[in-house]
Amino acid sequence: MLPLSVQAESVSILISRNGKGKQWLSITAFVLSFFSIVSLYADVSSLTGAPLRTLLKPKAVFKRTSLVKSRLLIFNKSNTIHPQVEIKTENERKFAKNYDEYRATSTDKEIFIIDLDKTEPPLNFLYEKLTLVTSFSENHFQEGLGFIGSAQQQMPNKTIIVYDLGLKEHSSNQIRSFCNVQLRRFPFESYPAHLKTLATYAFKPTIINLVLNEFGVIYYGDASIRFKKPLFELLPDCVNHHGFLGQIRCFDPKVLKSKYGCRHDYGLTKEEIYGKIGVNKTEYYNANFSSPAISGGLMLVINSSSVQSKIMRPWLSCALDVTCIAPHGANLGNHRFDQSALSLIAFKNMRGEWTLENDPTPHHNAVVSVLRGSNGAKWRPQSCS
Repeated sequence: MLPLSVQAESVSILISRNGKGKQWLSITAFVLSFFSIVSLYADVSSLTGAPLRTLLKPKAVFKRTSLVKSRLLIFNKSNTIHPQVEIKTENERKFAKNYDEYRATSTDKEIFIIDLDKTEPPLNFLYEKLTLVTSFSENHFQEGLGFIGSAQQQMPNKTIIVYDLGLKEHSSNQIRSFCNVQLRRFPFESYPAHLKTLATYAFKPTIINLVLNEFGVIYYGDASIRFKKPLFELLPDCVNHHGFLGQIRCFDPKVLKSKYGCRHDYGLTKEEIYGKIGVNKTEYYNANFSSPAISGGLMLVINSSSVQSKIMRPWLSCALDVTCIAPHGANLGNHRFDQSALSLIAFKNMRGEWTLENDPTPHHNAVVSVLRGSNGAKWRPQSCS
């Protein structure tokens, strides 16, 4: 059974099943379903003017209407399956097939939202959609080979997208030869001039937002990231935190060293950015173990409504404003650019979401490592051409 609910701002797809793979409708349920369809017909007609039979076609649920701005892919929470069990129900297979066919043929660039605030999708579906993303210029090319090689070893069928931030031709050609790797030139000309200055790191939130809207589930990592296990292991942690899993290095600005051996970014954040983002600096400093310093170079992200409204939109807005992400006089000795912005935004919009008690960082570190300055060639990226 595939009930549909069409609203002015979204199309929601509810997929239901039971443990035996069979469904039985009582007469009462049938009557209720009939009146629900009648009511739905009136709603759909008033919004789109389209006959209900058109909307009930398998692919039609993804098609644009003039009033629909996003697509919310919603699963019934009771349908969550064991992480190691394949998706076997007919509805889940049908949904995945329709989704893939739509994405393969559509030129629609609208955002696809997987709304974790309303439901919990099967982990297999999220992992299937997961796309790996990195970006680097020529001076990080050798380092970036380790991202590609370790990803191929641990997740051999995953698509890897590499954004070219200034690669030489021979390096670009080598990357294009690797299996399951797409090389994309970052379109600097389409964005404010300061993004061309890579030292502002404004390109990073911009890239993350682009691919997140395209694929729905991504892992973004700097060139220094090395995968030790498949990322499937991290999906439950990501789902449990509304679709965002970063690496939290410290929780309290007053604690100079954390159990991970890092310094909080409070002392490496320019004064101006607090006002731009709307965070009281004194309150941020005095919030006991509630001010997580989040790394900007490795994160698993699901495009949930919470992630969009509370993380990505404000982070992207800051990235596109040079006075926010890179205030006058900012350098790595006094400011952490995208990372400073991300930490302040998380404090403002998701305060209390991550604590010392529920910190997923140890698990994250068990799956992914950071090896800055390493020669990635030893991970032996595989070529297919």
